[in-house]
Amino acid sequence: MAYSYKNYVGDGSTVNFSVTYPYLMKSHVKVYVQGILKTIDVDYTWLNAGTIQFDSAPLEDEVVSLIRSSGRTARLVDYQTGSILEEKTLDKDSNQLFYLMQEAFDALVSASGEDSAIFSTPAAILDAFQGAITGSQLTADLASAVGYLVSNYDRDPIYEFDIDGTVVYEDGIYAYCTSRLDVAEDKITINVSDISGHDARIVVVEDQVTINVSDISGHDARIVVVEDQVTINVSDISGHTDDISGHTDDITGHAAILALMADEFYVKLDNHGNVAGFGLYNGETSQFIVNADQFAIIKADGSGDTKVPFIVDTETSVIGIDGTLVVTGSITAAKIAAEAIEAGHMAADSILAASIKAGEIDTGHLAADCITATEIDALAVDTEHLAADCITAAKIAALAVEAGHIAADAVTATEINVATLHAIVADLGTITAGNITLDSNGFIRTVGKDNYADATAGLFLGYDGEFPNGEYKFNLGTDTHHIKWDGETMYVAGEWGGVLAGDAQEAGATSENYTYSESYVKKKEILIARSGTWRITFHLKIESYTVFGRIYKNGAAYGTERSTTYNTYQTFSEDLIFQAGDLVQLYVKVENGSVMGYYGNFLLKCYRLLTSVVTLNN
Repeated sequence: MAYSYKNYVGDGSTVNFSVTYPYLMKSHVKVYVQGILKTIDVDYTWLNAGTIQFDSAPLEDEVVSLIRSSGRTARLVDYQTGSILEEKTLDKDSNQLFYLMQEAFDALVSASGEDSAIFSTPAAILDAFQGAITGSQLTADLASAVGYLVSNYDRDPIYEFDIDGTVVYEDGIYAYCTSRLDVAEDKITINVSDISGHDARIVVVEDQVTINVSDISGHDARIVVVEDQVTINVSDISGHTDDISGHTDDITGHAAILALMADEFYVKLDNHGNVAGFGLYNGETSQFIVNADQFAIIKADGSGDTKVPFIVDTETSVIGIDGTLVVTGSITAAKIAAEAIEAGHMAADSILAASIKAGEIDTGHLAADCITATEIDALAVDTEHLAADCITAAKIAALAVEAGHIAADAVTATEINVATLHAIVADLGTITAGNITLDSNGFIRTVGKDNYADATAGLFLGYDGEFPNGEYKFNLGTDTHHIKWDGETMYVAGEWGGVLAGDAQEAGATSENYTYSESYVKKKEILIARSGTWRITFHLKIESYTVFGRIYKNGAAYGTERSTTYNTYQTFSEDLIFQAGDLVQLYVKVENGSVMGYYGNFLLKCYRLLTSVVTLNN
């Protein structure tokens, strides 16, 4: 019987196979199908300590081998001076040696072909091996190798073997060389044929040269055609000259009409070349029509600057008057029709304080959106030019009035129609007020923090209609450090006076359990409600081998790895920093998957108690 392996024959449906012998570690059990080593967690898994399970059943008649290999390259136990010598340590060391001897004996029996053989002396071992290898077997193996060379390399064999193993020399090497000479002769014949082919290609090239010479002759003919076309175009130009001569009489007629116009319209010029007068006569009626881009005035003696009193837009029939040419105080309310002044009637910076009589402009004279930023000179508007309640929202274009247009102390309570003042966006400095009352949907916020949920640093206080429903909410701080009230729950992110580690238990996942896993798995978890330094404790135990435990934060290793080999609970404690919203977790594993590792009493402690939440107590 075998001590260290077990063979099975697949039937196409069975996936579970038993490990019938003891072992030290699961990694010592090797799984083969048809002699091919399989990979754990890819081809198979451990169902329990005595059974492996394939993902796909081995095919019918395939040999499944479960072979133990107890680590022949390294010892599992290394004795240290002064260490405690326990029974399980001696057992592990002795069992490794015992298992290795069993595996060596099984290998020897398998190689000799003698099942359950007893080898009392070295001579008995040699006899067993010599009996297993026969001359006929060697001859058959060599003949098979020679046959492979013949079938794959297409040459005569240099050696052949008789059935009794006698070597017979053949002239195979010479036959092979002769075959190579035949191939060389064939190659020379092919090259001669290629040279003949190149001769034919040279003849083709000569024919192409002849064709190109013919193309050049064709291009000469095309040049002659172009010359003929140039001659035709010269003839067309001569024909157009005759057409121009035909229009000479029309041009003469227009000159006569212009001469008559000179008799009816005349201009007087001064000695500086400027217009000093204009005369016109056109029968019984007279008209004065100017076709010009600009109208300017200059002094009679030619001194001074040229003045442009107004600009005419002939497309929109709008006249722009230069404000500096308007007599001071000449524009009164009686001169302006109700809502007659619009933005299109005023040039940029055309309204000056000196041109407007005090108190003359009221709401009746201004059309909606008639005043924009370009129509108001810097600091031109002060309190004397504004009648009470004259400025309403409808009279001012959006974003038209800027700080540069309003003189200091120009806007007072009497100049503002309170019913239409709905928003002020400006740096107002320090505001002193007795009370600020918001409407039912009002709020106070800093720039950029548009609503309660906005992560921008700042302040939001007031009504917000987002989740869970319309509520009065508060958000002060940043996305990571803040105080929030969403209408139902208060949230604090950041230090709350500084949480300090202590022995007051705030939360605990206290249930006890066990694991067979040889890799870390999450077993406990607590949600942190306050930022600060917390004391985390847990305990571990195992019957044999080693059990490990480690604190994780949000799925990543965080604390120091702890372990024990004792079969009574050992308590571990560590002070670690966490932020509100973090998850503190306990991960556990064992050294040997055939032995259970126990864990439990996962506690969260601090100096002063509030409330945190247990989210997993597996």
